[in-house]
Amino acid sequence: MKDFFNDISEKYDLVNDIITFGLIRVFRRMLFSDVPKAKVCIELAAGTGSNLPYLLGNYETIYCVDPSDQMLAKLTKKFNHEVVIPVCKQAEEFLNLKADCVVVSFGFRNFYDRQKVLENITRYLEPGGYLLVMDVFKPKSIIDEFFLKTFFSFFCIPLGWLITGSRESYEYFFQSIFSFVTYNKFIEDIEKLGFKTLYAWSFLSLGILKLVKK
Repeated sequence: MKDFFNDISEKYDLVNDIITFGLIRVFRRMLFSDVPKAKVCIELAAGTGSNLPYLLGNYETIYCVDPSDQMLAKLTKKFNHEVVIPVCKQAEEFLNLKADCVVVSFGFRNFYDRQKVLENITRYLEPGGYLLVMDVFKPKSIIDEFFLKTFFSFFCIPLGWLITGSRESYEYFFQSIFSFVTYNKFIEDIEKLGFKTLYAWSFLSLGILKLVKK
């Protein structure tokens, strides 16, 4: 999986912009709106730092965790900022400090042990701390499934292949969606760990969640 992200690191943001018709920026603003300022933020699956414009100025320290060294290299080049600390590790390996906010944007379905990541977040996130999640979840209806399969088969995979030269990466992204849980199941599982949902929005398979640790 790490190789997939290394292969597409240079064009990753461009492809995301095109396949969402620029709406990815709107979704990011939705995810980070009305979140209070705090000291420490940990972003898991930080990628190239697309979320940093929405985080900088709100936290004293931002740990950007990602297993792809090439993704982090691009992040560091774009955001050479003293509050930004890149960490080249799997999400399962790094979460051993107290945090006021944890961000996971399009990352949960790629973790090899999602339960361990959730347990780490629960353990190290301060009471009252925020967990912000955005992802593409397993379709919850036949209509959603049909749309997603059509969208990926005829648009996302061919376009990603054309721009990055890596068909396998975008085929993997498609497969990872169907090995994930549905949006409603994810909320159910995470609330059992002691989180309260403050905001929940979904459209087709895309979901945005803002949760607070009780």
